[in-house]
Amino acid sequence: MIRVSWKSLRPIEARRGMLYVTRLKNRGIQGGTRTTEKQTLEERVEALVGSKQQELNVLRSLVSIPEIPDHLLLQCIVHKSYRHATVPYNERLSKFGRMLYDMLSEVSKDIPDRSPEEMAQVAKQHGLHDITLHSFQTIDPVERQRALNTASAQSLYSIFGAVNLYCGMDKASSLVARLCRN
Repeated sequence: MIRVSWKSLRPIEARRGMLYVTRLKNRGIQGGTRTTEKQTLEERVEALVGSKQQELNVLRSLVSIPEIPDHLLLQCIVHKSYRHATVPYNERLSKFGRMLYDMLSEVSKDIPDRSPEEMAQVAKQHGLHDITLHSFQTIDPVERQRALNTASAQSLYSIFGAVNLYCGMDKASSLVARLCRN
């Protein structure tokens, strides 16, 4: 075990000190000690899936495609700031979903072309604002709200990407049309 001595920390502001303590807890240091055991990625994902069943149920009812596995749904709502990217996060799925959305909005008249800010409002309407997993450590409430809007829109795009990858273009396009109607 690694011991952390509070005397060895240099004096810093209370605000920065709280962020440091938060970072220590996120790294697995509890009560000034840190275990050297390393969990595998699968163990971390399984533990997170087990603890986030309520969020997964909300997401599963939103998507309404039962064959998508829990770990992929969980990856859709995990922002890269959550747990310092120690679990799979949604950045690549989001880029793939954004490309899919842009293509479908060009081809179909049913799907409007929306800005990321408008997509954040769509995500908020469907409850993604509340279940997106993130850890923004900004103090300014305006910055925090802007970051949450970005993360929510990214979660929505990643849902589109995950459905397209796992179920195909037909189901993904019907999901995009259902969630993004005028």
